[in-house]
Amino acid sequence: MTDTTDKLATNTNSYQPVLLSKPVVLNKTAANPRVLNDMDQKAKQILVDIYDKDDNNVLLKSLTYIVEKANETIAGLQYTSKPKDIKVVSALKIRGKAVLLTLNSKEVVTWIREPLNEMEFSNGFSAESQIRERSYNLIAPRVPITFDPSDKKHLYKLEETNCLDKHIIRRAKWIKPVVRRRSGQANAYTILTLSSVNTANTLIRDGVYICGIKIRPTSRSKNPFNA
Repeated sequence: MTDTTDKLATNTNSYQPVLLSKPVVLNKTAANPRVLNDMDQKAKQILVDIYDKDDNNVLLKSLTYIVEKANETIAGLQYTSKPKDIKVVSALKIRGKAVLLTLNSKEVVTWIREPLNEMEFSNGFSAESQIRERSYNLIAPRVPITFDPSDKKHLYKLEETNCLDKHIIRRAKWIKPVVRRRSGQANAYTILTLSSVNTANTLIRDGVYICGIKIRPTSRSKNPFNA
């Protein structure tokens, strides 16, 4: 078993057939509804970096003013594709000169993130502000070490196997450094960073196939198993 594992771990070419092999279901625990609700809430948010001058800085204003300013800016965007009943429901000031805005639906966020809409909203809301690209980290337990998170080809194959959009997985990494693995270890915990909250939500709910094994990731910020 140890010899086989070592050979697989050092042979990159063995990854594709392993990935496409007959799926084995691992970790059958259903997704926590609270986790899914949290991801759903994040899908309704946009994070805006503020670069205003000190004498006219949105961050110096009240949260009520920020919400009203955001809604006023959105109201001024006139497009036929504009969703109905768009509304910013809350605002939160974030360290690092940013504002987290929560809108009333995920569809609204998708619309406002379209390039032209994003540019006009940013300029109207706060001079030279920018909507930050958000990422979503998932912890995938017991991933076979034949998977190489640092290899772009492995990430592309992972997307292809699971019918995901290209480049939706920004990066991946082992939680524990490879040098700290025990002798004969065959799997480890991995962090997958995605650019879509909807995709992250789907993987939490339905699982993801890695090296032929169905794994159910979580969005926990810390890994209690340290594996």
